[in-house]
Amino acid sequence: MDEKTFNKTIGYAIAIIIGYHIIGVFIPMLTWGVIGLVAFRIYQEYQKHKK
Repeated sequence: MDEKTFNKTIGYAIAIIIGYHIIGVFIPMLTWGVIGLVAFRIYQEYQKHKK
């Protein structure tokens, strides 16, 4: 493995690690956002049928 290929491999590995951490931050937010929307929709349907 020559130096250029080795440096490229290290660069891809660093990019993958950074991407993994960025996704790891946003997935819980997305999950709670979807749970909140579902709960809000259930509340709306409850209010609509209550009347």
